[in-house]
Amino acid sequence: MKQKNVVFLILAVFIFGLTACSVSVGDKKQNSEGNASNIDATIAVSVSRTQAAMDVQATINALSAAAQNSAATASPATPDTNKLATSVAATQQALNILSTQIAATQAALANPTTIPAASTSTPKPPTATPPPAATPIPPTATPAPTATPAPTATPAIAVISGHIVFPSFDSARRAYDLYIVNADGSGLKRVFDNASQPDIRADGKVIVFRNWHADNRSISSIDLFGGDFVRYTNFLEDAHPSWSPDGTAIAFHSRRESDRKPRIYTVSANKRNDLALSRNSNAVYGEYPDWLPDGRIVYRSETAQIELGVMNNDGGGYHALLGDGSASAPKASPDGRFIAFMSQRDGNWEVYRINADGSHLQRLTNHPNQDGLPTWSPDGQTIAFVSDRSGYWALWLMSPDGGNQRQLIPLPGSIDGHVAGEPDYSSRGWIEEQISWGP
Repeated sequence: MKQKNVVFLILAVFIFGLTACSVSVGDKKQNSEGNASNIDATIAVSVSRTQAAMDVQATINALSAAAQNSAATASPATPDTNKLATSVAATQQALNILSTQIAATQAALANPTTIPAASTSTPKPPTATPPPAATPIPPTATPAPTATPAPTATPAIAVISGHIVFPSFDSARRAYDLYIVNADGSGLKRVFDNASQPDIRADGKVIVFRNWHADNRSISSIDLFGGDFVRYTNFLEDAHPSWSPDGTAIAFHSRRESDRKPRIYTVSANKRNDLALSRNSNAVYGEYPDWLPDGRIVYRSETAQIELGVMNNDGGGYHALLGDGSASAPKASPDGRFIAFMSQRDGNWEVYRINADGSHLQRLTNHPNQDGLPTWSPDGQTIAFVSDRSGYWALWLMSPDGGNQRQLIPLPGSIDGHVAGEPDYSSRGWIEEQISWGP
């Protein structure tokens, strides 16, 4: 009976020891998971339980010794004795296991794992992991819209004013007559018969012209408002008159000499005495004189070679502009910057422009028919010329650069003709005619 009690006591101690170890290990596990309040409390509990485990170990050692003594002093073997011995052996084995676990527990408690103190702050919600930045996809280039080409601006047509005087040939009479028309094409009327090659004075009041009357062939003029007629020269060969800018002189060419070569002359509007220009004591040969605003004269020179040239109004200071044997009928712009003229340099008669210094030659017209006899508007913004491109001779207008070419009016007749009774050197057709634009 005493032996059974010993066994039961040993089993109770064994169960207690297992429970103590489990509790200690379980508590340590819970603490390692973050449930302990702080490191100091954990260490205190561990120390207390270690001491309890040591006490259990001492008790086990005592019980083990008692069990061994009981076995040694027991009576000779009996069935009960054998059972007890078996129980004691099993108990001893269990105690050994317990002892091993206690030793492991002591080692674990001797080196406790540091447990981080629990945070007392209100836990912050986990910071949201920002969504991955979208890899920017380059925008598909929107094709640039094809620019709708702006309509080509039609150059503005200059406001035109003044009057244009021109000749027209009456084939029935075989004579030229002078006509005047407003620059807008209205008010056409005949102002003088048997006359051609007109030039309007700068004030727009007087027309100088070539007089074809059989008994009065000369350079003459007529006042558009008073009808006064003035004769300046006395030779039928005198032709192509041109007013000076101040209206005090007239330049013209004549074949009055026996060699029939054209020479340049001037005549005073007041004294009515003409003067043949000379250069280095030689006559100035040429045709189609026209005045520049500075008092010089541009003309078709036939002295050394045929070309366009400029000279002083006394014949000196000559300067060649363009070596073109067909260049004719030069007209200076009102500001003196440009010279318009006609030429066959490209095959047929066309209108050209050149700077007054002879630079920058520019073709203004381009038509298989005939264009020629240019003249400038008083403001220099428009050029008038004659052309048969419509199948008949007409008066045309264009910008100084050749743009905006348009017909103004058809001429009453042709501009080309041979005056009845005149020799060929005197009446040379339309290429020796001229038109004029005044205010």
